[in-house]
This record gives sequence, C-alpha cells and structure tokens, in this order.
Amino acid sequence: MKVKLAGFNIEAELIENCTRNRRVFPTPETIAAAYARVSRSEKPIEALRSEARRELKKARQSNQTIVFGMGHHSIAEHAVFNFDIIDISRLAVEAIEHHRLASFTERSQRYVRLDDAFIVPAEIQGSDFLGDYLNIIRVQNTAYQRLLELLKEHFAASRPELKDTPEKIENLAKEDARYITSLATQTQLGMTVNARTLELMLRRMAANELAEVRALGEELYREAEAVAPSLLVFTGTTDYERNTYPRLRDFATTFMTRPFPRRPRNLIAMSASDVILVDYTQNADNKLLATLMHSSSGASYAECLSRSEKQTLARKKEIFKLACQDLQAYDVVLREFEHLYLTFELVISAACFAQLKRHRLTTITVQPYNPDLGWTIPVSIAELKEHKSFKEVLSQTEEVYDKIAAVNPVAAQYVLTNSHQRRVLITLNARELYHLSRLRQGQSAQWDIRDVVTRMVEQARNVMPLTLLLAAGKEDYPKVYQELYGKPPQVIKLQLPEPREVEPGKKKKNSKNGD
Repeated sequence: MKVKLAGFNIEAELIENCTRNRRVFPTPETIAAAYARVSRSEKPIEALRSEARRELKKARQSNQTIVFGMGHHSIAEHAVFNFDIIDISRLAVEAIEHHRLASFTERSQRYVRLDDAFIVPAEIQGSDFLGDYLNIIRVQNTAYQRLLELLKEHFAASRPELKDTPEKIENLAKEDARYITSLATQTQLGMTVNARTLELMLRRMAANELAEVRALGEELYREAEAVAPSLLVFTGTTDYERNTYPRLRDFATTFMTRPFPRRPRNLIAMSASDVILVDYTQNADNKLLATLMHSSSGASYAECLSRSEKQTLARKKEIFKLACQDLQAYDVVLREFEHLYLTFELVISAACFAQLKRHRLTTITVQPYNPDLGWTIPVSIAELKEHKSFKEVLSQTEEVYDKIAAVNPVAAQYVLTNSHQRRVLITLNARELYHLSRLRQGQSAQWDIRDVVTRMVEQARNVMPLTLLLAAGKEDYPKVYQELYGKPPQVIKLQLPEPREVEPGKKKKNSKNGD
C-alpha cells in the first residue's frame, strides 16, 4: 500500500509568495484533471498529476470535456476553495449557508460584542424610506448596548457561581442582548467549498431576490474564476432558479383561498417557539430493528421486519441494547437509524434559526420572516423588567417594516430582529436527531435552540420510543445510559498526541518502531 499527500489548501498569500519568482501558475484544476483520468489510464496517478501541471491548457480542456461535456461533475469536487466573506448581513448569510456540501464558520453574536455596523442594501439606498431604515437600526443598536450592560449586572447578581469567570457573564449578556439587533447586522465568515458546489451556489445567487446576495455571487465568481476557469462554467441564472418559487407563490395566492389568521401585533405576548411533529416513519421501532437485522444477516428486509414485529418488547429492547452497548456520548449511532425520518413544523426566532441552519444534513425549507408570527424575548429581559421597552423597539421596527414591505417585502426583512420568528419545515432522520440532541440539549447549548430540540425529542419519543431511548445532551447521556443498562457507560479517555513540528518532506517516525 502507498498513500501520498497530493495537495492541501494553503493561504493565497503564501501561494503568491512561493510562486512570485517562478513560472508556476497555482491552480486546483490540475488535480481535478489528473483525477479525472484515473479511471481510464494505466499511468500511475503521480504521472497524471505531473502531466497536468506541465500542460495546463490541455488540463483545462480536459476538465471542460469531462465535467461539462460528459457530465462527470464529481471531478470538480477535487478542486477546493477557501473564502473570507467579510461585512455581509445576517440575512445574506442564510442564502450562503443554505448549501449542504460546504463548510462555514461564522462570527458568533454569542461571543463577539456587536459594534453597531450594519448593511444598507441597494434596495434601500436612495429610497423614500432610507431615513426610517437608518433610524430604526440605530434605535435597535442603542437598545443592544444598553441591554448588554444591564444584563451583565443581572447575570453577575443572579449567577454567583460565575463570579470568577467574568467572560462567561459577558457572553450570557451578549447572548440575550442580541435578540434586539437586526438581520442587517454585519458579520463575517470563512467558507470552504468545492468547485461543483460553488458553481451551484453561484447559479442560485444569481437568481436571488436580494441585490446583496447577487453581488456576493459575482465576487465569489471573480475570485474563483481567476484560478479555476475550467471548472466554473454554468454560473449564470437559469429560468428554473429564477422563476420556480415566484411561480409557486403566485399560484398559492389563489390556491390557498381561505384567509390566514393574523394575530394583532399589539396583543402578541412573549411567545415561545412552536414545535409540531407533522409526519414520521410509521412502525418506526420495528423498522429500526429490521434494518439492524438486515445488515447483520442474510435475510430479506421483509423477513426481518416480520420477525421483528413478532418479538416481545423485552426482546426488542435486547436487540437495541446490543446495537448501542458501547455507544459513547461522542459516538454517532449506527447508519441504520437513517432509515427512519421525522418532519417538524417550527415557528422559531431568527436567533434560533441561525443555529438550526448549521445542521446541513437535515432538509430545511422556510417561509420569509414575518412579524405576524410573533417574537421570542429572552426571560432575562423580563427579569430585568425591560420587556416593555424591548417590545416598544419591536413595535417601532414593525412600523418601518410595513413601510418597506409595501414596496419590497423581501428587502423589508433586513430591519427585523433576531427575536422575530419565521415558520420552518425540517425533515431529518433519527440518526441526525441523535446528533442534534447531543449537541443542542447539552448544558453549553444556547437556551432557545435547547428548548426547541428538547421538544422535538419529546414528541419524537412518542412515535419511536425504543429508537430514541438514548437521545440526550452530552452531560445527561451517562444518566440515560445507566437507566437502560443498569450501569454507567465505560469511560474512555481520548489521549491526544503531543503536537510535533515536522520539516516539509520529512515524516514522523512510527511510534511502534521505537520513537
């Protein structure tokens, strides 16, 4: 066996420094072109990469023929880009992070103090409501800075166990104060994406209704096309991307003829999120056991299901316990759990959605943010007796929203706050719900999404109780494990190796050989 590191992503500035005095053009296209030929060439893969580097023009022609002519788009996945995306709105981030097969790390409003920076989108610039827009966001940001100081005092007094960790107190204050800030608030993120996903992203951005997102797509294309033009060809908007949802929205106005109930905004109290299980795999527990037996025997699925359904509850639990006996809090449950699905309808705050959307292996579709759905206001705000002033800012915000929405309902969303809610439909399999539970029901999880996920798990247990016996946050997992097995899980300490520097081109000695 031989494994050779063929390449890795490095910073663009370093590439520039390394190649400035050499006649070398760094591009990920050569690796994509070499790997494209692996399936039909007898040459060693190193030779294919060497040829691609020597003959860049030929490599690019090969990419276009194989990827776009023959339709083997997976070749483009070997080219990977890293992007710094700076000073964009929280609203635009949602269009970026909609894409599953990319990696994102965004500046967190839970840990970074906001500095009042915000986006004025093209739709607002030069409009009759520019003054109202600027004024309301300044009102929101002033309220944020004021609440931040009050909340720091509140948590310092109410959480004496944190007196020696002022940074934790400040983070709790940031976490709740941000609910009054707008979706226009500036942020930044790092994104890693392969060329195939980037091309899809660019097509969708070109058709987006927000000018900010369209401009972002153009910037991403300009940066990536300069180094990998052969892998980014179909990047313009298509009728499918541009017209499908507007066509469906137009139809829905006549199809859904019954008027929708609208709550008077002045009567909206501090509302909690809505969590409703709307669909799920029927007979789920028996089907899980059937899939476990199917993977572990030579029987057909029908036979496995038939036998599972005939077992006593004790026998069924025995099978489940065998599958999860060595499961640690950091382990992923078996892939067989993916055969079971659940669909929830949620009404959640923008702050909560910002965290939920990171779970990209779920299927999430959304409605626009809508002031008529209500708000999520942190309990700490009520404890401070600041909920009336908080609601007053929300009321002023919605007056501006209504003015803008009469002309451009999509751009009007910029002024809405992290506390405003939207309706979400999320479908996920049982394995992903376990992951959601481990991460978002833990003690370090933010309270808003922790509440939503806890209710999702509770409702899911009603229809697949055996399957979700061990669903719990990381800290609670030992307790639920002990309730099932009668003993705590075996504690396995993960020992990380000491970091060591290795000179380029040299390998570490194998520890088994005396190092």
